[in-house]
Amino acid sequence: MIRLCRGDIQPQLDSAMQDVSDKYILLEETEKQALRRALIEDRQRFCWFVGLLRPVVDEEISMLGEVTHLQAISDDLKALTSDPHKLPPASEQVIMDLKGSDYGWSYQTPPSSPSTTMSRKSSMCRYVPSANHNTHSSK
Repeated sequence: MIRLCRGDIQPQLDSAMQDVSDKYILLEETEKQALRRALIEDRQRFCWFVGLLRPVVDEEISMLGEVTHLQAISDDLKALTSDPHKLPPASEQVIMDLKGSDYGWSYQTPPSSPSTTMSRKSSMCRYVPSANHNTHSSK
């Protein structure tokens, strides 16, 4: 009789084991989908954060590049101003070019200063015609 009971239970046991196995596979698949959704949500937040942070990082990189340019400019200025009695090569070249050319210099002197008998206003009025006219109207 025990054998018979065991024979009746075996198909039920096999069916229950198959049912547990199917439910376990379904549970694993549900867990995978839930984990995938959680990871995608986390990744969306990360991508959003990086999208907001990227302009700041790009600006910092740009400023770093400018600092490099400023460093080069600073180094050039330091080299050019190290000795105030030494002209830079470009200035020396200008002198050499002017020495070799037939270019003549001409200077124009300003008009002589007004005589002591004339007032400053009268001497200015001589050069600026509108200064002689009264700008205030009388009523």
